[in-house]
Amino acid sequence: MKRAPPESTVMSTSCSPAKHPKLDVSCNTTVNIDDITIAQDSVIIPRSYQTELVEQAKDENLIVCLPTGSGKTYIAVMLIKELAQETRKSIYDGGKRTVFLVKTVVLVQQQSDYIRIHTDLTVGTYYGDLGVDSWSKEKWINEFENHQVLVFTAQVFLNLIEHNYFPLYNVNLLIFDECQHSTGESCYPALMRRYNECHDPPRILGLTASISAKKITPYQLSNAVQQIEQTYKARVASGTNREESNRHGTSVQFEPIRCLTYQDQLENDQESIKIPFETIQSIVDDLKPYLSKQKAERENIEQDLVEFMLMTDYLDENFLEYIARQKSSVGSTAMTAKYKRQTIKEFRSGEINVLVATAVVEEGLDIPKCNLVFRFNRPPNFSSYMQSKGRARAKQNASYVILIDGLDGKSVSNDMITYQSYEQIEKMLQEEFSIDNDDDFNTDDLNQLEPYRRENGAVIRAVRAAQIIHQYCAIIGNGRLCPPRILYHKTSQSTFISVLSMPANCPVSEDIKCENKSKKLAKFQCCLKMVELLHRNKALDDSCRPFSKISLIEKDILIEHELFKLCDELFEKKNSDTIEQFERQINTFPRQSNDSSDTWHLYRINIRKEKDKLGFIVPSKLVDIPRFSLYDAGDEILTVDITYLYWTEQLRQLFASKLKIYSIMDMKYTGKLINFDDCLNNIDPALTTTLYTTRRPILPLTIFSYDSLTANNQSINEQPFADILFQAITRRSCGEKMDNENLEVLGDCFLKLAVSMALYYQYPSADAGLLTVKKNKQISNENLYRLAIQKELKSYLNANKIEVRGQNANWLPPGYMINDTESIIGQRYAYQTAKRKAFSDMIEAFIGAFLISTNYTTTIQFMHWLGLRVISVAESPSILRSNIGSTNENQICEIINKFFHNKAFNEIETMINYTFQNKAYLIAAFTHPSSFSNRLTDCYERLEFLGDAILDFLVTRYVFVNYNQKVTPGRVTDIRQDLSNNDRLAYILVACGLHRKILHNSTDLFGHISSYAGDEDVFLKDQSVDQYLSKDLDQWADSTAPKALADVFEALVGAIFLDSGNSLDVVWRVVEPLLGKYLDQSINHPNLNPIRSFTETGGKIVHESIDKSDDRPIAICVVRTANGVLVEGRGFNAKIAKMNACRQALKK
Repeated sequence: MKRAPPESTVMSTSCSPAKHPKLDVSCNTTVNIDDITIAQDSVIIPRSYQTELVEQAKDENLIVCLPTGSGKTYIAVMLIKELAQETRKSIYDGGKRTVFLVKTVVLVQQQSDYIRIHTDLTVGTYYGDLGVDSWSKEKWINEFENHQVLVFTAQVFLNLIEHNYFPLYNVNLLIFDECQHSTGESCYPALMRRYNECHDPPRILGLTASISAKKITPYQLSNAVQQIEQTYKARVASGTNREESNRHGTSVQFEPIRCLTYQDQLENDQESIKIPFETIQSIVDDLKPYLSKQKAERENIEQDLVEFMLMTDYLDENFLEYIARQKSSVGSTAMTAKYKRQTIKEFRSGEINVLVATAVVEEGLDIPKCNLVFRFNRPPNFSSYMQSKGRARAKQNASYVILIDGLDGKSVSNDMITYQSYEQIEKMLQEEFSIDNDDDFNTDDLNQLEPYRRENGAVIRAVRAAQIIHQYCAIIGNGRLCPPRILYHKTSQSTFISVLSMPANCPVSEDIKCENKSKKLAKFQCCLKMVELLHRNKALDDSCRPFSKISLIEKDILIEHELFKLCDELFEKKNSDTIEQFERQINTFPRQSNDSSDTWHLYRINIRKEKDKLGFIVPSKLVDIPRFSLYDAGDEILTVDITYLYWTEQLRQLFASKLKIYSIMDMKYTGKLINFDDCLNNIDPALTTTLYTTRRPILPLTIFSYDSLTANNQSINEQPFADILFQAITRRSCGEKMDNENLEVLGDCFLKLAVSMALYYQYPSADAGLLTVKKNKQISNENLYRLAIQKELKSYLNANKIEVRGQNANWLPPGYMINDTESIIGQRYAYQTAKRKAFSDMIEAFIGAFLISTNYTTTIQFMHWLGLRVISVAESPSILRSNIGSTNENQICEIINKFFHNKAFNEIETMINYTFQNKAYLIAAFTHPSSFSNRLTDCYERLEFLGDAILDFLVTRYVFVNYNQKVTPGRVTDIRQDLSNNDRLAYILVACGLHRKILHNSTDLFGHISSYAGDEDVFLKDQSVDQYLSKDLDQWADSTAPKALADVFEALVGAIFLDSGNSLDVVWRVVEPLLGKYLDQSINHPNLNPIRSFTETGGKIVHESIDKSDDRPIAICVVRTANGVLVEGRGFNAKIAKMNACRQALKK
C-alpha cells in the first residue's frame, strides 16, 4: 500500500558527538540545534538598513522585504514604539490601537512576547482556541481599552472588522506578518478591501522575505511586486545597504537529493512485486474516503515517517544516539494552542530533542542555530520554498535539502527548473529594491566636493572625512561600536538627500542633510560637513584628528606627578607589590613648646595597684595624652601602648595644623579611655552625643554638596582621636586587636564618590570613558603612594609586629634611638618592610577614619590637603545637548515635557515613587548611546559614571552603619559586589519593567534583552514586581544579563542624585525599596564571588582557551578542585567561562 505522506521538512544542526544536539523533527520538519546563549559583552551595532526602514515607515506605508534572520521583527517593534503616542490614550479620549496580524497561533505568542519585552505597552493576544468567537462586542471593546497593542491571528481580526466590533479608523498601525499572502480570498487581502473603505486608515507595515505566495518565475517577480504594492497600498523597500542586510540574513546552501520510495526500491529489486503494489493501490483508492477519517491510520503514517527520518544517517551521525526524550503528538485532536506553545518551548530549552511538525513551522518560527533543513515533499510555491529554507538560521554551513522522487525523470527535471528559478528570484530580491546602486559611480566624482581646510594647512577630503567620523565614533563608543546613521531619500528630481546622524553621546546632535546627484556623493558631503562641526565643537584637534583618551589625560597631568614617577622609577620598575624598607617613626615625647629650660618635669603613671609605681622625668613639659588601659586581660603591663599614644598624637597634631578647620582638643578633658580595640565595633549608629562633643549620626544621609556641607558644619569641632588614627595606620600583620582594613574599604568607596563627583562637574563635556580613566588615575595605588610620600606620612605606617624581647626584638622606648642602623640588628629596630600597596591602603584608611570620627566636609578638606581633586567649584553641568541649550528656557521646558509625555516616562516616576523636577535627567538616564530618537539630552553614560559611585557608597554605608559588629573586610567586599553587581541591577530593572523604557536603536541589544527578559525560568509570567524582587536569586550565576540594563539602573541613581540637589537621602529612599529585599539577606548570607570562593578552598585554574569552531567563539575554562576533580566552564568571554567553571566546581 503506497502512503502519501504529508508535506514535510527535516531541519537540524551539526554538532560534534561530544555535544548532545537539539533535534527538531516536525511532521514537516526536523531540527537539531545547540543551546543558545547571549554574550553579555558583545559589541552593540545598530544596523543601518533597519533604522533607515523605520524612519521611512514613519512617513509612508511600507512593505519590508528582507532575508529571513535579518531582523524584520525589530523594525516592527521599533515602529510600534515610535508611533506609541496615540496608543497611550484611552479609546474614549481619541486613542488608537496597534494591531499585529500573524498567520499561526504559535506566532501570536512569539510576536507578542517580543513586543511585551521591548515596549512599555500593554499587549493582548487573540486566537480561536481562546474562545474569542463567542465574545460579545462589549467584551471586545474592553479588550481594546485595556490593551494598546493587540496581536491576532488574521481571521479573528477580520471577523471583528466584518461584524463592526472595532473600526479600522481606531487603528494607528496595522502590521501584516508574512504579508506575501496577498491574493485570493485569504484574510489579508480581505482586510485590505475594508481598508480601502476606511476614511482614516491606519499606517501599514508589511513584513516578508518572499514577496509572493504563488509559484512564480523570475520574469514574474516585477509583476508580483506591483501586485503586493497595490494590495497593501504600500511601497516595497529593503534598505539601501543590501550587502549589510544580506550579511545578517540566512545563508543557506540548496542541495536537492534524488531518492527512491520504498515501493520504487522494492520494484527495482523484484519486478514481479509491481502487481501486488498495483492491487494494493487500487484498494487504497477505494478505501481512501474511509481511511482519511481514521486516526489510527494517520498515526501509523506519522510513525513511519518518524522512523524513516531517525534511521537515516544524514549527518554521519545516527540521530537515535541523541534522542533523550522523544515526544510526539499525532492527529489534530491533541494539538491545542497551549500544547503547541509548550512543545516549542520545550524544544527551544532542549527538553525535547526531536520535534515533528507540519508546514506550520515554516513561517516565523525562530530557530537561530538550525543548520540543516530536510523537506520531504516539494514546496508548492516560492513562499513555501523560501520560508522552509529560512528555518536554516545558522550563520555557517547551513543547508537546505529537498528530497526528490528520483524515478520519474521528467518530474525531476521540472522540479530542478523550478528550484533554480526560485534561487534566481531569491538572488534578485537580495539585489533589487535598492533606490540607487550607484553602478556608474566614479571615485573621481569625489573631487567635485570641496574639502574642509584649516588655517594650519590641514586639508580634509571626502574619503578622509568618512574615516575621521568612524574613528571618532569608535573613541566615544567606550567599548561599544555605535556608528553614525546614514539615511537616503530619492527626490522627485532624481537626486538624493543623505541624512547623517551621530550617536547620542556626540556633542553634535543635529542631523546633517545634503543633496547631490548620487547617494554616495550626498553621503560624503554630509561627512565633510560633520567634520567641520566636530572641529568647531572641539571634538577634533587642530589637525582635525579625533582626540584620544590618552592625549586628553596627558594634558591634565601635573608636572610634579611626572617628576615623581621619573625619579621613583629611575633604576627599576615599581608596582603595588614592590617591597619597601622604610624608617620607623621616631618615638619621642611631644613637647608643648621648644623653649629650653633648666626645669625638669616628673611624670607619674597612675595605675590601679598601689604597689605598682611607675614614672619618668623629662626636661620639657609634654603634651597631654588620653587615659588608656595599662593592663590587658592577663595583667601584663602594656608599656608599648605609651609609644603608640605619643606616636599617634604627633599624627593628630599634624593633621590639625595642616587642615586648620578644627581646634585640636586637649586630650585630658575628653574623658575618653583608649583601649586600642576596633573602633568600628564600638560605633553606635544612633549616637548623637559623646562626653567630649556634640555628634551627628555616623555617615548621615544629607545633601552632598560642598556649600551645603560647609553650612551644616559650622560650630562643630569634630576631629579624629588617637585610637582611630592608630587603627588607620595599623596593618593586620602587626597582630593587634584591630587593623585598618575596614577603614580602608570605607575610605575607598568615599574616595571613589568624591573623585567621581569632582570630575563630573570639572569636565562637563568629557565622556564617561575619559572620566573613568581620569578617576582611575586619581584613586590608583600609584597615586595614593605618591601622596603618602609627598605628605611625609610613610613612616607612620605600623606594618610589623612589635616584639619587646627575644632575638626578634624591635621595640625602642620613647626617646631611644639606634646609632648603627646598617647592621642586621640595627635595621630591625630602625626599619619596617611593607608592600607599596600598604601605604595606599593607609591613605584610604585615613579617609575612612575621618568619615567615622568627623563629617563629610572635614573629610573632603583632608582629602584636598592630601592633594586629591575632590572639591568642585564649577556649577552643575547641563544635561541638555548644545543645540537645545541656547533656546528660550520656557521653550526648553515645553520641548522636554512633550518628549517626556510622548514616551510615558511618568510611568517610571510612578514605579520608583519619585517625581523629577528636571525631566531631562530622567530622559538622559534611559537614553542608550545608539539612540537617534532623543536629540535633546546626553545619553546615560555620564550619569552612569556618577551613579555607580553613589550606589557603591550607599551600599557600603548601609553595611557599616547597620552591621558594623558583624562585617569583616572580605565580607564587606562580597556584600558590595553582590548588592551592586551588574547582574543584580539588571534583574531589578527588568523586574520593575523599566527595561522597556530604554531608548535605543541597537539590534544586538534588542536580541540580548529578548533572551534575558524573555527567560521564563527567571521571569515567570503574570508575577508582580514584589514577587520578582522577593525571589532568592544567586545573581552570580546569571551572566547573561546585558550590561546596558545595569548601566541604566546606575544612571537612574545618578539622575535622582543630581535632580534632588545632590541628596543622598532622597536617592536612598528610592533605591532602598528596590534593593531592600536583598540587603539583609546578602549581609547574612552573601552570594560570594565564585572565583574567589573556589580559589580560597584550594581550587586551581588549569587551562583557558577559545573554541572558534562555531560562528561565535566560545571561551573555555578548566579548573581543578582541591580533591583533583576537573570541571569545565563555557561562556562568551573568559570571565563568564571562569565564573561558570568555578560555580560548578563548588558543587562537587
